[in-house]
Amino acid sequence: MGIDWREAMRKSWIRFKKRIRKILLVGGSSRIPLVAEMVREATGRPVALDAHPKHAIVLGAAAA
Repeated sequence: MGIDWREAMRKSWIRFKKRIRKILLVGGSSRIPLVAEMVREATGRPVALDAHPKHAIVLGAAAA
């Protein structure tokens, strides 16, 4: 069994927190307000609500 999201956040957040200004959620779960609130509380960073989740995935794939 893998690690849960809280442990993953703790391990990665220490290294990246100074470089992250806001969080962009993509995928189906990003449309659930509770998910955005949990991410905001866990990271202390604003969640970007101005980007369309499907467009963000397409733009990210095109940039890769």
